Amino acid sequence: MQAALEAKHGHKTRRRTGYAAHTWSSGEMYEGEWKDGVMHGKGLYRYADDHVDENRTRASERGLHRYEGEFSEGKFNGKGLKHSQNGDRYEGEFKDGKFHGKGVFFCKNTGETYEGGFWKGRFHGRGVQISQDGTRLSVLHDAKRDNA
Repeated sequence: MQAALEAKHGHKTRRRTGYAAHTWSSGEMYEGEWKDGVMHGKGLYRYADDHVDENRTRASERGLHRYEGEFSEGKFNGKGLKHSQNGDRYEGEFKDGKFHGKGVFFCKNTGETYEGGFWKGRFHGRGVQISQDGTRLSVLHDAKRDNA
């Protein structure tokens, strides 16, 4: 992720170590722990989207995703909370920037919640789907098969 940030913003961050804040010209920002110029440890990262958009204008606070949690070598790794700008949110375990392990995903659009396992950003294993009216349904997902 750090290399992508450097490429996206056209410069390398200083080789900072310890606690610091940095704001890029796009309006994206990170405040937290760094190791050798890379986000590493606990921190808060506000960013515009998950893909590179060279023509993007300065992001507004309302238009940013927010991740608060653990980082390892510039990626979301460990426990964290991600709020998407559309109102969706995920709280749980991350690996290499993706939902991975146990977690809870809430979809603002449908009002549904999924509690259970994740694998490489997809529902995986046994979980519980909770509808907007509170109805609970046991579900089983196989992300490996569904992803093929």
